[in-house]
Amino acid sequence: MNWTGLALFIQLFFGIIIGLYFLNLLKGQRTQKVSIDRDSRKEMDQLRKMRSISLTEPL
Repeated sequence: MNWTGLALFIQLFFGIIIGLYFLNLLKGQRTQKVSIDRDSRKEMDQLRKMRSISLTEPL
């Protein structure tokens, strides 16, 4: 195996490792966004419930 083949193999190896790292990072961001959307939806529902409450007589 000559130097060119070895360099190509090393580049390919590190390229795959870096690709897997970024894929995992992207997956984590997507999961985090889903949980933030879920929490946001809960807060909006709670605010709607609070806005719908009204007094029967003024204070």
